[in-house]
Amino acid sequence: MRKIIRTHDRLATLDAASIEAASVFLIGELERVDPRVNMPLQNFTWGRDLPLRTDITIADEISSYTRDFFAAPGNQRGDGKHFIGSNTTQIAGPQVTRNLYRNPLEPWGMEVQYSILDLERSMQVGRPINTAKIDAVQRFYQQEMDELAYMGDEMLGFKGLINLDDITITPASTKSTGGTVWQSTTSPDEMLADLNALILATVESTNESLAPYRILMPWRNYNIISTMKISDAGERTILTFLKENNISNEVSGRTLEIYPVRWLNGAGTSDTGRMVAYIPEEQYVRIPVLPLLRTPLDQRGMFFSFVYYTIAGGVENVYPETIGYMDGI
Repeated sequence: MRKIIRTHDRLATLDAASIEAASVFLIGELERVDPRVNMPLQNFTWGRDLPLRTDITIADEISSYTRDFFAAPGNQRGDGKHFIGSNTTQIAGPQVTRNLYRNPLEPWGMEVQYSILDLERSMQVGRPINTAKIDAVQRFYQQEMDELAYMGDEMLGFKGLINLDDITITPASTKSTGGTVWQSTTSPDEMLADLNALILATVESTNESLAPYRILMPWRNYNIISTMKISDAGERTILTFLKENNISNEVSGRTLEIYPVRWLNGAGTSDTGRMVAYIPEEQYVRIPVLPLLRTPLDQRGMFFSFVYYTIAGGVENVYPETIGYMDGI
């Protein structure tokens, strides 16, 4: 129940419930209120690191994809090759297996609701409650999709980019000063050795056909390489050194991209830092998430409401061979 308290100067002061609902405050004559709206500090990087699957619709309940595997017996030579002679009567052919992978899609939604009174009060003080609630919903959406993209959802059985199954995990090397973490060394060469070992392991898992060109790492590791100089007299950081001297640049045809991700701290074995190497392209890895949709505005008596909704699923790891993890950094 909302109460209006009359003060001795004949001004009305709204109670806590009204203040919370309409963002209205009693402001003194000598009080200078900053008109900017200061929202909670948040950062979302999932849209940068994971391509969206572009063909899903709101009517879909499952997103699926197939992968083909093939094999063929050799001809008479016995070495698995398929050269034939002029008198060959039996010619081998390929056998193709097509596997279907299904990924359930779950609906997501939040309702925005406010009364005519809340709207009028908030607009009178220049802070419309409807836009504030819309901004809050969009931030909730980004926050939850960010966690879904990287960590997945345990209750729904979804996997995220940094905890996928069937990924080769390469351990970090022991540094000259002891331990495997980057905090235990100041040697750019030892950090580069870890980076190249991860890239090479991923290249080898693809039958040396593709090289990853994006690296994700914990913030504490990114802080080391982006601030530590190659030498006391040098201007180049270790980050620049790693981007210039890795084995991916020439093979992939792109400059290696290195970004920090907050979810990677403690994501590795025994709660160690994890580094991820992968190819951020939809044909290799993607997430089925639709942009937010909205129902029409509905008015019932003195209340307005509408719902923001979408569908989302776990990360689709189409080619596990193109992703590599390194733990212990």
